[in-house]
Amino acid sequence: MLPTLNVTTQKMSAVLLKNIALGKAGKNFGAASKASSAKDPQIPIALAVVYKSVEELANDAEYIAEIEVQSADVLLRLPPLSLSNVKIITPLKGDLKADDVITVAEEGAMATEGRDAVIVGAPVLNMGNRYVLFLNKYEDNYIVLGVYQGKFIEREGYVFQQSTDDIKTDAFAPVTIEEFMANVRRLVGS
Repeated sequence: MLPTLNVTTQKMSAVLLKNIALGKAGKNFGAASKASSAKDPQIPIALAVVYKSVEELANDAEYIAEIEVQSADVLLRLPPLSLSNVKIITPLKGDLKADDVITVAEEGAMATEGRDAVIVGAPVLNMGNRYVLFLNKYEDNYIVLGVYQGKFIEREGYVFQQSTDDIKTDAFAPVTIEEFMANVRRLVGS
């Protein structure tokens, strides 16, 4: 169940959903005031592909890695954009190496009350948390496949898909991090 949204968030969500439907999401739709000097990559967030399985995510991903969020920057625009610097803990696919730091761009931002702003139904990466991400490179940044379908958060030794129920990959149930990593390694042949 999604939280009740204030009027500003409702308007931002309506603009985003309209532009997703029109295939225009990711363009700068409003004031381009920035909270930092970070470059706005204008990421294309429209769900061009809805993934049905972890296997499909693994096949399409250029990079798969277990990561830890180190820091985040927010670009204030409509919709807001988070640029998270993440440290690679365990690379699973692609040429990333342990201890590399990359930037992951995603639509959404932290709300002023300290809660996640939910954009298209899933929270953004949070500092200090570990995730397994299915990524593709876009300009100087990396983006999560399926907007958020390729984002799996680690909690108490288990991995959970951080996605809305209607878009979760079929038959995904929380599993231990060890089982999940072994399954991904098997899927990518490493």
